[in-house]
Amino acid sequence: MTNLSKILLIAAAVLLSSMPIFAKINDAKVVEVCLVTEVLDWGETLTTIRIEYSEEIEARAFDMRTFVTSSPLNILYPYVNNTGKLDDAKPYGKYVFIKLSFALDAAASRELLAYGRERLPLAPIIVTQTRDVVTRQGSTVPAGKFSSSREIRTDIDPWIYKYRETVNGIDFGIALFVPEGYEKKSATLANLPLVVHYTNGNYAGIDYYGKRTGGLYQHEDATIFVNEKSQQKHPCFVVTLAASTVFPNMMYVLTHDELWAHESYYQAVKDIIAEYNIDVSRIYTVAFAGGTTMMWNTIIKYPTFFAAAMSTSFDFYMSYTDPDLSLANMKKVLDSCPNWFFCGLLDATGRDPLGDRRKGERLRDQAYLVNKDGYKIDVAYGEEGELMWNGMFRDKQADALAQEQIARAAAKGNTSFVTIFTPNTLKFSEHHSWVSAFNNSVVRDWMFAQSRKDVR
Repeated sequence: MTNLSKILLIAAAVLLSSMPIFAKINDAKVVEVCLVTEVLDWGETLTTIRIEYSEEIEARAFDMRTFVTSSPLNILYPYVNNTGKLDDAKPYGKYVFIKLSFALDAAASRELLAYGRERLPLAPIIVTQTRDVVTRQGSTVPAGKFSSSREIRTDIDPWIYKYRETVNGIDFGIALFVPEGYEKKSATLANLPLVVHYTNGNYAGIDYYGKRTGGLYQHEDATIFVNEKSQQKHPCFVVTLAASTVFPNMMYVLTHDELWAHESYYQAVKDIIAEYNIDVSRIYTVAFAGGTTMMWNTIIKYPTFFAAAMSTSFDFYMSYTDPDLSLANMKKVLDSCPNWFFCGLLDATGRDPLGDRRKGERLRDQAYLVNKDGYKIDVAYGEEGELMWNGMFRDKQADALAQEQIARAAAKGNTSFVTIFTPNTLKFSEHHSWVSAFNNSVVRDWMFAQSRKDVR
């Protein structure tokens, strides 16, 4: 090495030693851990834990062994994204989701939540990151333990509670879902349909924030219309009943005027129409079991209000007890708008005033009787039950059943439907027909395709 080279090397060393040393500061951290619930067939269920990091994490930087939780539920798989939304797996992102192996039945899931009128908070869960994780920016998030600090209720948080009045000591209100961007009435917004949901006795729910949520967390028969996939296909407003306590005998009153809550709910819906961009020719109504009587009474009182109606797990003998009145009211409901009635053949709830038939058998026979008087109901039963639906079917198989019944009805000029489910094919019990009915995308498509020309 020449003297000149040595001099240059020494000079470079001195220069570098005098410069500040720039090293990557490991300031990345866990920002928040959230428990995420979804409303499934059997009700609200803890399905996921979401971890938010301060910097993006690559999906390949972690696996199932990276995380351990204090939850008794096993980890199914982790994934990552930047949207913070469920099931949106990406190559990298700030949000890491831990999917849990939640129980696929009602009883076990209710143990995770305080199932009842009051929805209590979930107990915090500790997430252990078992090893250091390097971010995309090169920082290191050290291994450690982190506790969940809040909940994200994907199907319930978007609903708003609106108080209307207090009668006989009962606070009456509604839970309303407003599509994104439709927070107030605007001449620049298109009018959207409204789904009016009639729940059964589960309309007095309240959460740990003191927010009245009706029956939203107990079944998915209202929330099925507001999830992201449903809203992309059929954007709509949805409303359900929310009160401070149950109304005496609300499910079994014989007329609309016998119980003030029927009219108060109708007027609350009218208030929504006045406040938001609602297409009054496309107001639909769906009923969950015992809420059906309230819905039918409102249809009879206001026969030009709804464009279509769907009811589950109820029959007209159950609602009106007297056989002649029951059939007369069934005809009035059919005269009002297209209807789709669903019931398990052997649903044992309620009594038959004319014998010992089960609820699905009664509904089937009521349809046959009114058809003799000129009504046009397609009955999915057949001669020996061969046209009944398999309630366990989902997606394409379930869609095919609905498409077949709609096509059969169209060929005969029928405008309403009775769908009976084959015994032992409904989840949980013969009474739970709403699970298979509202999960059917073709059924929902049929409803949203209806509109009124005679709105008054």
